[in-house]
Amino acid sequence: MNGLQDWPSHSAELYCERLWLYRRSLRKGWHGLRMVVAGSLGQSILHLWKSVGNVNRMSGAISAYRAAGNSGFTLVELMIAMVVSGLIIGAIYSAYTVQQATYTVQDQVVEMQQNLRAALEQVAREVRMAGLDPFGTAGAGLTLASPGRLSFTLDRTDDTGNGSADGDTNDANEAVDFGFSPADDADNDGIPDSGGAAIFRRQVGGGGYQPLAESIQAVEFNYILADGSSTTAPSLAQYKQVRAVQISMLARARGVDRNFTDTNSYRTASGTVWGPYNDNFRRRLLVVTIQCRNLEME
Repeated sequence: MNGLQDWPSHSAELYCERLWLYRRSLRKGWHGLRMVVAGSLGQSILHLWKSVGNVNRMSGAISAYRAAGNSGFTLVELMIAMVVSGLIIGAIYSAYTVQQATYTVQDQVVEMQQNLRAALEQVAREVRMAGLDPFGTAGAGLTLASPGRLSFTLDRTDDTGNGSADGDTNDANEAVDFGFSPADDADNDGIPDSGGAAIFRRQVGGGGYQPLAESIQAVEFNYILADGSSTTAPSLAQYKQVRAVQISMLARARGVDRNFTDTNSYRTASGTVWGPYNDNFRRRLLVVTIQCRNLEME
C-alpha cells in the first residue's frame, strides 16, 4: 500500500470523517487510536500511518499533517500554548504589581515613621535644655508658646561660640525656634495655611529655618503647668509655670494610595481631633511628653 490509490473504494467523505476521528484520537492516547481503527478501514489507515513517512493529502479535506516522529505543532496546540503562557504571564504580572504596591506603601510608612522619630528626637533634646541658665543671670526661658510654635532661649556658650555658658543668651545658637516657617503657618496654629503638608523646621540664633521633617500635616504643642493643668496657649505670666511640653505631630505620606481612604480621626495630647481627611494619603500620629527640667520653678 503506497498511496491513496490503494485504499479501499469508499467515498472521500467517509475517509475525511475517519481521518478526523483518527487525528482526534491521537490526543487521547494510543487506547483511543485502537478504538477508531477497529475494522478493516481503520486497520488500513493505521497501516498507512505506520508505513508512510511523508505527508498524506486528501482533496478538500485535510491540508497537511506530519507523520509520527517528526517535530512540529498544530495550530490548535500553538493556540493552547499561547493561552496557557498568557495566563501564566498574567499571573506573574499580577503578583508583581501587588508586591510592588505593597512595597511602595510600606516604604512610605517607614519614611513617615523615620521622619517623625528623627524630628521629635531633635526637638526633645533641645526642649529639655530650654531655660538653661547656669549662673542665674541670663534670663533664659520661653519666649513664645503657641499651639503651633515653641521658642526659647538658653545659655550654653560664650561670645566665641566655642566655650561654656557666659551668663547671657546673646550668643550663637542660644535662641531656638520650632514650628513651620511663617510662610507656611502665618497664625502659628500648627496647621499649614495651604491645608496640605509642609516641612517642620528649626531655627537657631535668628538664622534661616532648617528642615527637620517633611510632609508634616499638623503639629501641636501642649504645655503642662506646675499645678498639673495644661493649655495650648499659656499667657506670658504662665511661661514660668511650664514644666513639660507635649508634642503631637501628624505626618502624611508623600504619595497617594488609590486602594486606601483615610477615614481615621487623630486625637492630640490636648484632646483636639484632626480629621477625618477622607483622602488617599496614609498618616501617622506620634505624641511625646518632654520634661523641661531647666525652666524656672516657683
